[in-house]
Amino acid sequence: MLFLQAVQPQPAVEATSAELTVMATFQVLLNGLETLRTHLCFLTQKRSKQRKLQQKALRKRQLKEQRQARKERLSGLFLNEEVLSLRVTEEDDHGDDLDILM
Repeated sequence: MLFLQAVQPQPAVEATSAELTVMATFQVLLNGLETLRTHLCFLTQKRSKQRKLQQKALRKRQLKEQRQARKERLSGLFLNEEVLSLRVTEEDDHGDDLDILM
């Protein structure tokens, strides 16, 4: 992380116009760098917040799925559950009728 410290120019007894121009330019550059640092910090915070929200949503979804699985297991409704598979070949694809054989 880049930290800038503002440098206060020491008052010179007799500063030339070139020295004053250099000091003013230096101050403008310092102000610009401070602005960039502020924007970078804001973007970093924004990314961090988005990442936290994504992680929170993922965790919430996982907990919801676990609760649902626990409810299904405790209810006993799916004890005799069978997994059926469906295979459609091109020659069988004649119409909209579907026959399930058990």
